[in-house]
Amino acid sequence: MRDLKISISGIRGIISQSLTPQLILDYSLAYSKYLRNHMPHPDHKIEIAVGSDTRSSGSMIRYMIFSALISQGINIIDLEFVPTPTILFAVKENKYSGGMMITASHNPGEWNGIKLISHEGQFISSEAWDEINQYYQNKDYHYNPFDKLGILRSDEQIVLKHIQKVMTLVDIKNIQKKHFKIAFDPVNGASFDIIPQILKELNCDIIGIHTDPKKDFQRSPEPLPQNLRDLEDCVLKNKCDIGIAIDPDGDRLSIVSEEGIAIGEEYTLAISADEYLRNNKSDIAVNISTSRMIQDICNKHGVKIYKTAVGEINVLNGMIKNKCRIGGEGNGGVIIPEINSGRDSLVALVMILSAMANTGNSISQLIKDIPKYYFIKDKIDSGKIDLDSVINHLSERYKDGDISRLDGLKVDYKDYWFQIRGSNTEPIIRIFVEANLERLSVDKMNEIKNILKEII
Repeated sequence: MRDLKISISGIRGIISQSLTPQLILDYSLAYSKYLRNHMPHPDHKIEIAVGSDTRSSGSMIRYMIFSALISQGINIIDLEFVPTPTILFAVKENKYSGGMMITASHNPGEWNGIKLISHEGQFISSEAWDEINQYYQNKDYHYNPFDKLGILRSDEQIVLKHIQKVMTLVDIKNIQKKHFKIAFDPVNGASFDIIPQILKELNCDIIGIHTDPKKDFQRSPEPLPQNLRDLEDCVLKNKCDIGIAIDPDGDRLSIVSEEGIAIGEEYTLAISADEYLRNNKSDIAVNISTSRMIQDICNKHGVKIYKTAVGEINVLNGMIKNKCRIGGEGNGGVIIPEINSGRDSLVALVMILSAMANTGNSISQLIKDIPKYYFIKDKIDSGKIDLDSVINHLSERYKDGDISRLDGLKVDYKDYWFQIRGSNTEPIIRIFVEANLERLSVDKMNEIKNILKEII
């Protein structure tokens, strides 16, 4: 079923078509069995944190999950509407057995999904997925009697604890003195409440748009520049120092400068990493699709860069292996493991505000200090495309470049690179081109797409 995506990024599908109540129930039971089989003792009490973004279909999924977990004797900590990073933080902070986040992240509103979290507070590994999928296929489940069912409770303090932990990364008083004015667009998603809370703690004035969790998304949910026109207008109209846009589940952050220009989500990690490395010596791990800006920042600070396949767990594993204290992905995701073992928009936010406060520079000034590249992101419907054949053809066509098959196909040249890869989250093929010159990036994107038309 092409509209059902199951990968290391979780389960995603179109509600009532590919993502059905039965599938949700069965995967919840499979996850329960996985947890039970990995507990140190068979009588160990399992506790799972469950949260959701604000999609209208979330309540259906929540109650299917609740029924499945409670029937297995598992206790549920219902965190209701919270960002994905808050669920990760809750599992790690409170030593829960695992977690489930109900979200389809940046996918359109008709989609929803589930992200599964290990007891370490990180997304589960590919090996764990293999095991869970096997349980899902076998559907060999047993249900507890009435006196051994799980219970449901809440945790009203976890959001505040998450905020307090994130604030330890920066000089709070220095940011508070600047009294920044900030435009905020959470696309009516899960960050509608937590971001204003942390901004108020940092003495910022807030002008919010698209902040009603009861409404559907009022822009395309992915925080790409072309989707942020309302935020650009808000920044200019209110003379804000910065605009911040978040995706529906709150793990990615994109910036609009004080000039009312959406600068692209690649700058989120670049500015955050540059600020972090001012005071902390650490190598960096990023996915292979990330802008060359990160290499320049690593060169500036004399640290190494490590490349991984796309996906938070892949980046995190690269960070652990190489003892990196910061990493992330160029889609607006920043990972600092002392706070969270995944992308966290709160972490990105405080690092960017810290950079502005410590340097005294505006966003437009900060990005002038970073070498400029022209990054174009496009996509095509995967349909019946044989991606392996396409990659083999392009590998031969561009064999004079530096070729990587780490994730799809990436070909590097001195003045540009391109990548083509299958999405982990949608039935699409992603195409990336980054070049030193704007005209070159446009020409190369057109060149790649024309070749694809010829061979598909």
